[in-house]
Amino acid sequence: MRARHCFALLALTLAPCTFGAQPQDRVETERLRSSIAALPVHRAIRGDEEDLAGLAEASEILEKTLAEMGYEVHEQAVEWKPFGTGEPRQSRNLWVDIEGRGTPREVILVAAHYDAVVGSPGADDNGTGVAAVLELARVLRDEAMDKTVRLMLTTAEEVGLVGSRRYVAQYVKRSPAKGEERIVGMISLDMLGYFSDEPGSQKAPTGLPKTLLPTDQGNFIGMLAILPHASFHVPLAEAMMESAPGLKVISTGLMPIPLPDMARSDHAPFWGKGVPAVLLSDTADFRNPHYHWSTDTIETIDFERYTQVVRGLAGAVHRLAGPVGEGEASESASP
Repeated sequence: MRARHCFALLALTLAPCTFGAQPQDRVETERLRSSIAALPVHRAIRGDEEDLAGLAEASEILEKTLAEMGYEVHEQAVEWKPFGTGEPRQSRNLWVDIEGRGTPREVILVAAHYDAVVGSPGADDNGTGVAAVLELARVLRDEAMDKTVRLMLTTAEEVGLVGSRRYVAQYVKRSPAKGEERIVGMISLDMLGYFSDEPGSQKAPTGLPKTLLPTDQGNFIGMLAILPHASFHVPLAEAMMESAPGLKVISTGLMPIPLPDMARSDHAPFWGKGVPAVLLSDTADFRNPHYHWSTDTIETIDFERYTQVVRGLAGAVHRLAGPVGEGEASESASP
């Protein structure tokens, strides 16, 4: 995350449900922890040679991890030029697809940026988002779903959403023609792991009436969303809480239009093309005192609640993509 996000918050509550052997049941805390720990602590595209080497190493680690799961890894070159006379710097977006069995041209896209800022290890920002994408890749890999699920790792988010803007400019159409790919929903994962039950640990954005923030405790996951996209974000929030009993999701979904501070992560370029998109976040510096500091380390992550977020997300993506039974899968796959 590059800056503050404005959260006008609406609490969503739902009675917990339980499921059988579903993708969310296979999410493992230790895998999440290991994925974060594997990322180089220097990986800023704005940084020095050590940072650039770390960013390249991070992309190689991520590509290898996905390939070892059996995926074909797609990539897109991304270039960023520092202000002034600096030489252009190269990086890349990566993604994999779990192809839909019924309507594969309809896509649910889940993305997280893997770059960090200079001087910060980026464990929460955004190691937690990256590890969540990798865990979704693992637990959803063999699921038969109606829609395609695309799992993406973007670069250069911290210097102006460069990676996601590049992807949207090349691949996303505002009004796809019949038969063309259509992104039916996009989920940006940006800081998922810092929680606090202390009174006063959750702050409100400047200028936001305190009555719109239902709690001053940072014990929830925030869903930045807008009312025009309710047909996507309301079922997403409900499915997350059903898939992870005890998870609290608070959404901005009653806002008719986004405020300026709501457009500062990788969901924003998709909004610009009319794609329903949300940001899942622990609200960055409205809660996490380590945001963009050297203290953003793995020791600050609440792995119990972070795991609940990933479980909720795994179950929700599976449900929204439309689980397909064996008979249906065979029929859909027939010529």
